[in-house]
Amino acid sequence: MSCAESAAAAGDPSPAVRNKASWDAVSDPCLQDAVGLAGLLRRREMSARDVVSAHIARVEAFDPAINAIVTRTFDAALARAAAADEALARTWTGWRRPT
Repeated sequence: MSCAESAAAAGDPSPAVRNKASWDAVSDPCLQDAVGLAGLLRRREMSARDVVSAHIARVEAFDPAINAIVTRTFDAALARAAAADEALARTWTGWRRPT
């Protein structure tokens, strides 16, 4: 389930949604802490672009109701994520840290 889907399902208290909560915590980047996100990126389970796109979807799903984002710089965030993915692709050396 993506961030946008989980946002849409947030108001649904059905057992199917509640039972998927533990699965979502593992697969949904919006529910990960920084250490979890770093692990997803390091294991190449997600790209930085995927993580940023998921968070943008979450903002777009919830912000109309809470009006928390003043300036949306999504294009800049996606560009920086793309640069991070490219840098990781150039410097990745397996399980060891890049030198």
